[in-house]
Amino acid sequence: MRNTFIVVFLLMVCISTFALEIVSVNPAGFPIVELKVTGTKEVPTVKENGNPVKIIDTSKKQDELIITYISNISKENEEVKLIVENEEITYNIPSFKNSALPLFSIDEGKAISIDAYYGDWGNVPGARITEEFNSATGKAIAGNSDLSAVLKTVKDEDNYYFLIIVNDDVPLPSPNNDLLEHGDALKLFLDDNEFHIVPGNLLTEAASIYRKDGSNIDDSKVKCSLRKGFYIYEISVKREIIDSFESISLEIIDNDATQKEDFSTLRYTAITSDVSYSPPIIHIESPRDGVTFSKPYLFISGYVEGKNVTNISINHEKVTSDGETLPQEIRTLSLGEDNSFNHNLLLVSGENKITVTATNLAGRTSKTLNILYPKDNVLQFLVKWEDNKADLDLYVTLPDGEIMYFMNSENPGKLSTDEKSGFELYEIPFSEITEGLYYPRVHLFSGSEEKDVINCEFTVRWSFPGEQSREKIIFRENFEFKSNVANQENTSPEATGSDWKTFDPVRIMKPEVPLYIETNLPEKLKSETYFQVNNIEYTDRFCGQYPLGTRVNATIYPRSFKIDESTRIAGEDTEYSFSSWKGSGTSASIDVSLNSPTTIEAIYEKSYKVIIRKVDENGNRIGQDSTYWIKENQSTKLCADEIGDLLFAGWTLNGVESQSKSLCTNFTITGPTLIEMHYLGTGDVALVDISKFDQDLDSARSFFEDLGFSVTKLSLETLKENSSIVKSFKTLFFGFSNASRLETKELFDSDTHQLINSFLASDGLMVLSGSGVYITELIGLTTTEDQIISSETLEIPSRPLYDPNNFFSKVVFTSTDFLQNEKPTNKSINNDSLWKTTSELKSIAINNFVVKNLPIHFIETVRYNEGEILEKNYPLLLWNLGSSRLIYIEGLFSGKDSLQPTGKSLSQNLIKEALNEKTSPLVRTPLLDAAVRTENTVQLMVGKDRAAFYEIWGETNYGTFRYIDTIYGREMIKVDYKPDIKSYYVRSLSGLYVSELSDKKEVNVPMQIDYKVSENLVEAFLENGKKWIKEFIGTKDIIPLEFDFNRNKIKDILLVRELDKNTISKSQSNLVLTALSANNSVLWERAIGERRIYAIYPNYKLKKLIKFEKNNDTYFTLIANCFDQDNNEILSSVVAIVDDTGKISGELWHPGPINVAELEDYNSDGNREFIFAGKNIHSKGADYIIVSLDDIIDNYVQTPPGKGSFFPVTEGQKYMIYKEYDEFIDIELLSVGKGIKLLTENSGIIVR
Repeated sequence: MRNTFIVVFLLMVCISTFALEIVSVNPAGFPIVELKVTGTKEVPTVKENGNPVKIIDTSKKQDELIITYISNISKENEEVKLIVENEEITYNIPSFKNSALPLFSIDEGKAISIDAYYGDWGNVPGARITEEFNSATGKAIAGNSDLSAVLKTVKDEDNYYFLIIVNDDVPLPSPNNDLLEHGDALKLFLDDNEFHIVPGNLLTEAASIYRKDGSNIDDSKVKCSLRKGFYIYEISVKREIIDSFESISLEIIDNDATQKEDFSTLRYTAITSDVSYSPPIIHIESPRDGVTFSKPYLFISGYVEGKNVTNISINHEKVTSDGETLPQEIRTLSLGEDNSFNHNLLLVSGENKITVTATNLAGRTSKTLNILYPKDNVLQFLVKWEDNKADLDLYVTLPDGEIMYFMNSENPGKLSTDEKSGFELYEIPFSEITEGLYYPRVHLFSGSEEKDVINCEFTVRWSFPGEQSREKIIFRENFEFKSNVANQENTSPEATGSDWKTFDPVRIMKPEVPLYIETNLPEKLKSETYFQVNNIEYTDRFCGQYPLGTRVNATIYPRSFKIDESTRIAGEDTEYSFSSWKGSGTSASIDVSLNSPTTIEAIYEKSYKVIIRKVDENGNRIGQDSTYWIKENQSTKLCADEIGDLLFAGWTLNGVESQSKSLCTNFTITGPTLIEMHYLGTGDVALVDISKFDQDLDSARSFFEDLGFSVTKLSLETLKENSSIVKSFKTLFFGFSNASRLETKELFDSDTHQLINSFLASDGLMVLSGSGVYITELIGLTTTEDQIISSETLEIPSRPLYDPNNFFSKVVFTSTDFLQNEKPTNKSINNDSLWKTTSELKSIAINNFVVKNLPIHFIETVRYNEGEILEKNYPLLLWNLGSSRLIYIEGLFSGKDSLQPTGKSLSQNLIKEALNEKTSPLVRTPLLDAAVRTENTVQLMVGKDRAAFYEIWGETNYGTFRYIDTIYGREMIKVDYKPDIKSYYVRSLSGLYVSELSDKKEVNVPMQIDYKVSENLVEAFLENGKKWIKEFIGTKDIIPLEFDFNRNKIKDILLVRELDKNTISKSQSNLVLTALSANNSVLWERAIGERRIYAIYPNYKLKKLIKFEKNNDTYFTLIANCFDQDNNEILSSVVAIVDDTGKISGELWHPGPINVAELEDYNSDGNREFIFAGKNIHSKGADYIIVSLDDIIDNYVQTPPGKGSFFPVTEGQKYMIYKEYDEFIDIELLSVGKGIKLLTENSGIIVR
């Protein structure tokens, strides 16, 4: 049973026979070409592009026939199809830079022998001279076959050498210079030097060289021989005669008869290209030209012979059915150290033309392969004979031993016969081909009846289905049988004899595929590794060719190595460690199946030495360095250690400051690395370095050091990363300029906000200057805007606002009137300024304050510049923020300002005082009663306390807050009226502390108002004609008292309202005080007598209402009697003292009616006293009590006998009860100093 299998491997078809075979073609010495062939004893016919060439020499070396011929190609850069009998090969003509004739320098010891032979000239290329080629002028008598030439030239240190080969169909050598143009001779022109060369008669007269004038040339040599119709000249000329030349011309003189009867010349001219080597020679080792592949893969390898090869490329083209070419790929290759090259190509279906081209300064050389990829084609073995009377049988032995012939004609392939036409054909599709040897044989079964000899032809070819006229001949041979050797009995496949013809086997082989081993190492380090493949060592990425399907073992060495890469890190600092094979395992050895051209890659991981070092601000090391090896591009998180009171200031990476100032940060390691952690010592003052903007931190350092403070300069990032240590500073300074509000906002992020809040919560002092004032907005104290201050602007003090500690004792205040009227120069008042700008300054200004926390204003200044007052300003501000303080000093070292001595002294005093004054006094919040406009002023009613410094703030119509003024005064403070201020606040100042803000008071304009009260209605009539009415539901009666509660010069009204008891509960008082403002709003409301110190329900009727003043405060005294529920009998009474805010400031309770109530100085001691008289139910008699104002204000008491709950008993200044009387009903004031008289119904008692 026949054994068949389907080929799944990449197959390369290599056809080999023992017929004529082209071994190589070497065109390096073009136009002299060296051809090597085997399989023939006779010199074959050689054609180039279909035209025969002229062979000048042949020789044999073992089995090879070496043929030397002159190319007949007439175009530069032309591809040459070389045909030797039935064999074909292609090559490309070497080309030279700028088409110049190369003038080569030969190495020492390789001198040219002047022997009239070209053997020394090897691979030196030259010029071919014909009528059509290399721009020759003139005309040969009988065309190229009559006159053409080859010219080559080289030089050494002493001589120029020339090889000239002239093809002449009728040789007629000129014997000497006298007969130069009467025979065959040469004229050689080197620049302007003309030389004559004659061959001599080749017998008795030798060749010679002359100058143009016929003189001999010393030490020059020339020899000439005539070989197969070619003159071969070799010439040497001393370089002493001509040192150099840039152009060369050769004029060939041809005479085909004596006496110039048949005369012609051919002249060639070229520039020379001075080179020291020849164009490269390309050697292709694999594959051979003409091979066939079953898969579209081609591995081409070889090497280039030659110096300084600058480029090698592969041009892949598809050959179409009409012989045209279509470009597929052009690829530039790299040469190995031994000038080797290799490359993988993807073939296209059909014929593929592969051209390898190498270039150096001497020229360019190409070599071409024709490769067949016969996809869907058929391999055919065909035998034909001329006599159909004869019968021949074809036998093909397959690689597995099966024989295809007439008894076994199918599978694989098919054998068919046509006896009429005289042929047998075995066809096998390429898809069914197996690798191995195919042995074709032909048997003569029966001879011809008519002919003694049967002429036959055997062909192996590729057939292209669908392209009937197209075929690719692999092998063809003509042979013959004698008819009488036919043997019909000798048909066994194993038979032999004269009736059999055996042909060389056709070999179908597995292709070899390359193995490449790559590493991811840098090019300069690839030489550090080597590979072992099946125990053979390789140092290059190309690790050999192997038959398809081979399994090999590859191992990489070394597994790891270290090198010294950086000068910054001492010793070996970079390590490469084998990690894995890409896409495979981590073992250094790997088994690989080569089922196609294969590349495997060894992955090395790169690690770097990383040194971690701690240094102080002077660069001194802190502790020992730490060393690590970290993989390349690995992100490594490092955290700085906390070291005592040292501040972490940032990182440097190989001497370059890192943008990150974070305590913990990620570094991506990209090389040997020295990472330094920088630390700063802490001090009293931290100067925040914001290098992005303008600063003058050196001057700031001196400023604070003059105060006796230790100073540390550090970045904002460092501060943020040391939030726990930053609290150790007493003072934090932010001063910079030329930063817009937007730029500053971007600078101060949420971390900065948190840092500042943390510092301000630690009893610290923050000092701001320039654009640093934006921090006040960041922490919610202000809003800000951009400002620009022109160059040379002075900050001139104009008036002090608040000077609690004699800050301004040495400050000169210059009035604005003086500046406006006198217009002094900047120079004349420079020393009086606080600071000045040195150039235009871009900064930030406060445009609004947040009312919850307002700064103390100390001084008012004007900005002044050469006679012009620019604007009013408040450059010194202080905020009290709990136990911390924030100071804004506008011109303090913000970069483009200059602090003057006055400004320096003032700023230092303020900072020093802010740090020293730590005891916070209790500053009473003032009571702002009203803000009353009168003409051009606003009167602020601030109560009747002692005089104090009041800071006045206004709220604008737009809702912003504006500082107005600081004024020392009491009760009423006047400020200028400002139309855009709708309301005012005040607060008290004491030292560097302030009170809370007063309640807001809107600006009021006094107006006349009249009230009318009837029953439960209150009507108001305003002078502008407006009117309002207020009804009190559930009120029986109202007793009014007009009073200016708001202290705004507008009358308000106090209402004593008696409520209808049916509308309230029994326990509720029916007597209510209501303070009603002129705008019909209730200011306050208070019920009277609800304490029920006696066991009776409140049911009051007002007896009397008395208003009095004490210590600038207003009080209202209500005397009310409490009736039983039937309103028939008075059971008790109460005296209530209520201040003008509605607060009950004292009560006096009495067990019975009070019929008499007066406030008089009854004893003429200068003080007024209350006198209350009536009836004491508990003690059953008439009584009275005299009490001072101090006895009743802020006291809650009852008269004797004290049977009520809650309150203590008081007898005041005097208390008396008269049981003989029922009650006192009235009082009579006696003359001054005589006392009063209390009246009963029938008599009276005088009280002194």
